[in-house]
Amino acid sequence: MGYEATVPHGFKDEREMIARLSFKLAAYEVTECARISALYPSCARWNIVDLARIKIEPFPQEMVFRSISPIVCSTHPKIESKPATYLTPDRPEFVQALERISIHKWEAFNQRTWKDKEIIKIRVWNPKSKLVEIFGIKVRGWHLMVQMWGLEELIRFAYYAGLRERNSVRG
Repeated sequence: MGYEATVPHGFKDEREMIARLSFKLAAYEVTECARISALYPSCARWNIVDLARIKIEPFPQEMVFRSISPIVCSTHPKIESKPATYLTPDRPEFVQALERISIHKWEAFNQRTWKDKEIIKIRVWNPKSKLVEIFGIKVRGWHLMVQMWGLEELIRFAYYAGLRERNSVRG
């Protein structure tokens, strides 16, 4: 997005990731609103009044939680004409996909490659299925109990960013 230069210097260290993300979103909304308001005068306007540091408590190296929205995992074949295969929690590929998704999201957010060999480990149990619609196609999503352990930085990021493959899709 290019808003890194507008983030105050004190917000750039890794421990304040959530504050940095909040600032980027607010800056994006202000910029987009200013751009759109020329075309649509009724656009809501945002004013950033104050910035505050958010103290982030340390995460444990092992964490158990329940998903609040259904999680859908799929494998995407190398040949584009083949459809994706949607995974169920009883398959080992499901957990591998969750681990891969958390690394990909971390890399996209931080705009650099994850170089550490250690990643988070995930275990899921107690799946409850729910039918969700993704781009007009109904697929099976899963409410789960999730256990994560490993590096605190990745656990924190996966917790806040979510384990869903597509966060923009509501289910």
